[in-house]
Amino acid sequence: TRWGSGRPRLERAQLDGLQRKELVTKDIVYPQALAVDLPNRQVFWVDAYLDHIQRCDYEGNKRITVVRGRSAQNLHGITVFQSAIIASSWRQNAVLEIKTAQPGNETTPLVSGLARPTSLHVFHRQRQPLSAGTLEPPCSLDPCHHFCIPVAESPFYKCLCRSGFFLSDPRTGRCALIERKELLLFGQSRPG
Repeated sequence: TRWGSGRPRLERAQLDGLQRKELVTKDIVYPQALAVDLPNRQVFWVDAYLDHIQRCDYEGNKRITVVRGRSAQNLHGITVFQSAIIASSWRQNAVLEIKTAQPGNETTPLVSGLARPTSLHVFHRQRQPLSAGTLEPPCSLDPCHHFCIPVAESPFYKCLCRSGFFLSDPRTGRCALIERKELLLFGQSRPG
């Protein structure tokens, strides 16, 4: 999400930052919390200024408001599981379950008495479905020397190297140290 000095928007990209695409650019002010519903291929977000939770598909289409008003005030983290949104609320100092399948979006505190709860996650095998036709996630075979990230194109992973290294052999995923012949040293001080 982006907000503040720039134009507020919701974007998607691959894990390497490439193939960025704007999903939502209109009627969005302060997108704060974000959750991805992998089985249903939807993105949920909280707009902290407009006090609502909305969702759209991975292309930015089928946008709807799921929760509006008091139930969506001061939410700082959300996650989605089945037909519920789990959210951290600073207004109530609690973790809430918001049932989206029921009219009125019934809200139930799951944990209370927390001091400004922020991020939260649900861990369940349904939250990480495998790609169609694959038995294992592509990075489970450890094909990369430093980092392996899943991508949309075959072979469905990309190898990255940590800072100061480069991908020396894309076939094996090996990284090699960058040997620098020149070095830029920059310093700044106050005049006077």
